[in-house]
Amino acid sequence: MQTNSKYLPYIGELDAVRLAANQSPGLSFLENYPNPFHSETYIQFSVRIAGNAEVRIFDMMEKEVATIFNDFAESGKPYSLRFDAGSLPAGIYFARLKCGNQYWTNKMVLLK
Repeated sequence: MQTNSKYLPYIGELDAVRLAANQSPGLSFLENYPNPFHSETYIQFSVRIAGNAEVRIFDMMEKEVATIFNDFAESGKPYSLRFDAGSLPAGIYFARLKCGNQYWTNKMVLLK
C-alpha cells in the first residue's frame, strides 16, 4: 500500500497504520499521549459520524491484548481512555478504532 510516499505493509486485521486523515472520512482522530509511554497512556478519539465504536489494542503479532471501549460514540464528542499496560512487555502496540466499516490505527510504543 502506498500512502504519503511511505510503504506500509499489510499486517492482517490491523490493515496497516493509516497516515492520511482522508482515508477514513467517518473518523476524526485517534491518538495517544504520552507516546512512547511507561505502563499507562491515554487514548483519545472522536468520530465525525455517531455510531457504535470500539477501541481495541493489539500487539505486533496481531493478538488482541485489550478492548478498552465498545459503546455508542457521539459525533464530535472527545473521548479519553486510560490504558494500563503495566502487565504487558515492552514493545510496539496498536490502538485500533472501529466505527461502522471505518478503521483508524495508531502506533504506540511501550517502554519498561
